[in-house]
Amino acid sequence: MPKSNTASTAVGPKRAGVIRLGIAAVKPGNVAEHMNAQTLATAVQNTYQEQLKSANVEAVLLDATGGAAIQAEAQQKECDYVVYTIVSHKKGGGGFGSMIGSAASVAGSTIGYGNTAAAVSANVATATVAQTVKAKDEVTLNVRLERPGSTTPKFAQDFKGKAKSGGEDIITPLVQQASQGIMTALQ
Repeated sequence: MPKSNTASTAVGPKRAGVIRLGIAAVKPGNVAEHMNAQTLATAVQNTYQEQLKSANVEAVLLDATGGAAIQAEAQQKECDYVVYTIVSHKKGGGGFGSMIGSAASVAGSTIGYGNTAAAVSANVATATVAQTVKAKDEVTLNVRLERPGSTTPKFAQDFKGKAKSGGEDIITPLVQQASQGIMTALQ
């Protein structure tokens, strides 16, 4: 699977008292023909990087795509946990209608002054996905949180969202829900 469109490079030393989450490359599951699977996966991964941070939690992207390689990179980057996600998209229905206008409003309302590069990247990727979302499309995130080297998840849950209209951002609310679940599991 190709790398995401985000710049993930060397990560500095982990600060004391901070939980570092490694975000593994999001894997596309079943994706309808009108949706680009890699763009969808990138939008989810970039949105995670923006959502999974607080005073004592930081998120770093992992470049590796295979099981052992992900584990090795997570340990090298001093990750306390790894977030694994499979994103699936199911075609709903609906017309072309206001799809472009809705996507433009998503991009315009979420990209503002003072945002970090990760936030802008997440917003651009999400807006790109929103352009292809049709009414009644469904997106499912299958999320697992594991310690490096463990196969027993600390957290595992599916999150589902359904678009009410064409051009709707259904990625951000799902990733927010998943992020809240992950943050709760870390407490």
